[in-house]
Amino acid sequence: MFLNMMVADEQGINIRASHDVARFMLQVAHRSNNGFDNFRLGASLRCPPNAPFFPFSRHEGETLKFSFALETTDIALELSEQVREGKMLLADFADQFILRLCARLREIDAFGHEMASDSGLDYAGLDASLAPFPDGSISVGRLVENLGARPGGSQGSLFITSILTNAIKSAVAISGARATGFNGVMFSVLEDDALASTNNRRALSIDTLNAWSTVCGCGLDMLPVPGSTLPEDITAIILDTAALAVRLTKPLGVRLLPIPGGEVNEFTRFNYDFLCNSRIMNIAKSDVNFAGDNERWTYR
Repeated sequence: MFLNMMVADEQGINIRASHDVARFMLQVAHRSNNGFDNFRLGASLRCPPNAPFFPFSRHEGETLKFSFALETTDIALELSEQVREGKMLLADFADQFILRLCARLREIDAFGHEMASDSGLDYAGLDASLAPFPDGSISVGRLVENLGARPGGSQGSLFITSILTNAIKSAVAISGARATGFNGVMFSVLEDDALASTNNRRALSIDTLNAWSTVCGCGLDMLPVPGSTLPEDITAIILDTAALAVRLTKPLGVRLLPIPGGEVNEFTRFNYDFLCNSRIMNIAKSDVNFAGDNERWTYR
C-alpha cells in the first residue's frame, strides 16, 4: 500500500498534518530493520489529483480516471552525451530535447485519448518528469553531470536543473498534450546511482535539494536520515518544503526514510533491485518546535 499524506494545497499549509506525518514516518520506520517501509509513504504538498507518480497520487472526481507516468530520461541522456563530448551546445541540447520529447508526448497523449474512448474511463493526462531507475544507466544525476555540473551536486546544478525543467514545460505546451502531476526533474537519491554516489561524497544536503526544488518538480525524495531524528525536525523539514510549494505555486513532495539505529554517514542496508544504498544524510539538530501550533497557515 502507498500512502499519500496531504499536508498542503493551493490555499495553504496544514501545520497539524505536518506533525502527524512526522510522527507517522518515525513509527513506520520501525516496521523493519532497514527503514524500507517509508518508501511507500509521502507527504504531498500542493500536488494535483490524478498525478501518476506514487506515493503522491490520489483520485478525485465521480468517474474512474487514469494517467501516465512517463520516464523520458533516456531521451535526455542520449542527447546529453553529445554535450559531454563537446559535440553539442546547451542551447542545441534544449532544442533537440524539446523536439524529440514533443514527438513522444504526442504519441502517448494520442494513445491516452484512444484508450479513454475504448474503455469509457477518463484520461487525466501524462507526467513527463525525468525520473531515475537504479540500473546504472537511467540516472538524473548523470544527466546533470553530462550537461556540465561536475561533479554532481556542485555549483551550476541548479542552473542545469532549470534548463531541463524549462524544456519539459515547453515540450508539454508545444505538443498540446494533456498534462498532470509534476512535469519536472526528480532527484530521488535512493533510486539514482549517480545521486547516491554524490551523496556518498557528502555533496548533497536537505538545503541543497530544497534549493533545486525551486526550479524542478520533485521536492525531497527518497532521502535516508538518522532513525534518531526528532519528529519536530521532520515537521520543520516538511513545513519548509511546503512553503516552497505554496509560495511558488508548484507541486512538491517529501519522502524521508528514517533508518532505525542508523546515524549520519553510515550506509543504508537495502537489498532491493529498485533501491540504491547510500550514506545517511545529516539533519542539523535544532530547538525548532511547532508542537503548540495546530492551525492551518494561509498566506495573505
